[in-house]
Amino acid sequence: MVRVLLMTVGTGIKGKEEESIDSQGHGIAYAIRKIYPDKIIFLVTEESKKTLNYVEKYLEDSILKSRFLKSEKIELSSYSNINALIKEISDIFEKNKYNNLVIVPTFGTKDMSIGLSIAGVIYDAEIYSVEGDRENGIVVKGTEKIEEQNLWYLKNRFYIEKVKEFFKLYRFDSALDKLEEITKAEEFMEIYKDLKNIIEAYIFWDKFDHKNAFLKLKELKNKTKYKIDKNLKFLEEIYSLKERLKKAKEKYEKISGEEKLKLKNEIKKLKEKELVYLLFDLYSNTLRRLEEKKYDDCMARLYRIIEFIAQFILWKDYNISVSEMFESVSSCDEVFNDNPEIREKYSFDEFIKKYCSNEKLKIGLEKCYNLLSDLNNDFGSYINEIKDVLFQRNNSILAHGIQPIGEDSCIRAKEKTEKLLRKLCEKENYNFDELLKMSSFIKEL
Repeated sequence: MVRVLLMTVGTGIKGKEEESIDSQGHGIAYAIRKIYPDKIIFLVTEESKKTLNYVEKYLEDSILKSRFLKSEKIELSSYSNINALIKEISDIFEKNKYNNLVIVPTFGTKDMSIGLSIAGVIYDAEIYSVEGDRENGIVVKGTEKIEEQNLWYLKNRFYIEKVKEFFKLYRFDSALDKLEEITKAEEFMEIYKDLKNIIEAYIFWDKFDHKNAFLKLKELKNKTKYKIDKNLKFLEEIYSLKERLKKAKEKYEKISGEEKLKLKNEIKKLKEKELVYLLFDLYSNTLRRLEEKKYDDCMARLYRIIEFIAQFILWKDYNISVSEMFESVSSCDEVFNDNPEIREKYSFDEFIKKYCSNEKLKIGLEKCYNLLSDLNNDFGSYINEIKDVLFQRNNSILAHGIQPIGEDSCIRAKEKTEKLLRKLCEKENYNFDELLKMSSFIKEL
């Protein structure tokens, strides 16, 4: 990687121009010798250009002398407007950002030095200053020494702001990477640990790992500071439901009689609530994909939610399982025999031909809604409203086609999905708005 040195260049002291400019030229040469850059960029003004005429004579190394003679001299349009300076200097950094950047902001006006220092922090440059003994305000040649300026506190504050910015954009891995760049001094350890726990928790949660997400957030000491109360409550509920279901199923295998029947009903109620919470978790995840403009991912999730709702109603209201999500898929003869609405509309052979495969009722989204319609369930009528969602999803590159999904399509599909989800909440007596708030990721750290 090329080592690029950027230095500000100033003018001499009034009344002592020759002596002070020569001293500065000696100091610049000293910095070049110590840093030994591959490339040199001088930030100058019209008045300070002449200072560089005093540098070459102090460079004995032929390689450094050659690099000095080939150096860039970039004239700044201002030397007193901090904002203008930072913008100009940042543009220079941007062109060289893939190199190893080193700055020496010692020379030049105070404003030039401040501008270069701030840009140096932003672009994570090495920062050095050249100091020396002074007589009458002029550094005595030969007394110079170079010192690294570790502006870790300022850099830490900058990095933390970048962490928060990445987090707000759901770029959790980038946030974690930037967090690891901070200097872990004692005064930053608390916020470092807090932010690390939070980011790791949301990385887990974004992948539907509710257990580890909950345990991470639970470790946080100052929970109210980060306004995670609703998120933590949501995760705790899902985690608790999973644990209670696990224990109940283990117990179910060991008992019999009326106690077994009673526990079976309890297990179903726990499962019902878990599935509603998972639906909202998936819906909030979908809204994040929409916000990130990941439209194909968003549409695939909306499709799954619509399918999930139909599967849920079939299972809860009719004891019909069409997916292993409910542990075992219902047999075709069982569904036909247990539902008079089906027998009124189909012969057994017709029912088998329309819905069944390998004697099991393992069906997809459209057939789930068709079956609800055949069962005279209100949700069955939604098949007509969601046909365009099915078309968009089936023709997307993540399904069976090659058509890209646009924002407008996702927004229309999202509105129809939300309408369906609100109807389910009304039916099952859940508060849609509250569950959405609880499952929506915080944005501010």
